[in-house]
Amino acid sequence: GNFLYVAEDPDAAWQRIAPYAMHEMNAYGRWIAEAGTSGPYRPVDDPDALRATGQYQVVTPDELIGIAREMSGLDSILFHPLMGGMDPELSWASLRLFEAEVLPALRAPQASEGQQE
Repeated sequence: GNFLYVAEDPDAAWQRIAPYAMHEMNAYGRWIAEAGTSGPYRPVDDPDALRATGQYQVVTPDELIGIAREMSGLDSILFHPLMGGMDPELSWASLRLFEAEVLPALRAPQASEGQQE
């Protein structure tokens, strides 16, 4: 995906983010179509269909921790905080949640399987 957002309630967050995602997808989609080239953007008229593409991921902190732990050394977590002109407060909410809940979990050593606590 080209966008990642962390929220306790992904469905509610998507409702707030969707207009910005639609704007970005449609603006870039039009430019690509007008240029006669191809790319990951194409005009879309349904926010639910856009979300289903996976290009705009909205996940809980626990989901992101799970995703990150499955990543290889070549993968990365990429934020696009002001995507589509998104309200900075929406962006900060996700970044702060990542800092408070995801980052500490990823920095903590994982217990090995079979290890006694």
